[in-house]
Amino acid sequence: MVAALQGRGWGRMFVGAKPTPYPGEPWGLDNGAYADHLKGRRLDVPEFRIRAERATETGGCIMAVLPDIVGGGEESLDLSMAEIDRLPALPWYLAVQDGMHLQPLWGRVCEALKDERIKGVFLGGTNRFKLTARTWRHTADMRDKK
Repeated sequence: MVAALQGRGWGRMFVGAKPTPYPGEPWGLDNGAYADHLKGRRLDVPEFRIRAERATETGGCIMAVLPDIVGGGEESLDLSMAEIDRLPALPWYLAVQDGMHLQPLWGRVCEALKDERIKGVFLGGTNRFKLTARTWRHTADMRDKK
């Protein structure tokens, strides 16, 4: 699989303790909140901070997902914005979650996207929430984000 990805110039999202990209791979760092959610627990944020530091040492990371809470709406946004100041300099993406497309939370998300450290929007949430993908595409475009 790696050879096929490499041949296309595609990268992977890494969740584990240490990313192992192939030479020159454009890769991303997933915070692992969804995997933890499936196991009935919340993201271990202090452990994620360590993984984020390791990602800066590995180099080549083109995107990293801020800590979030699956389906967590406002609580997820609060966590993401509280943690951005504690995390190393990476191209951070804000995971949008259920309810964030509704006022007044949508306004808070738009305000958060003004932060230069946030490079784009990562569509999280439930399958039902993913039906709002077009809204998030337009929101990102309005803020010159990916």
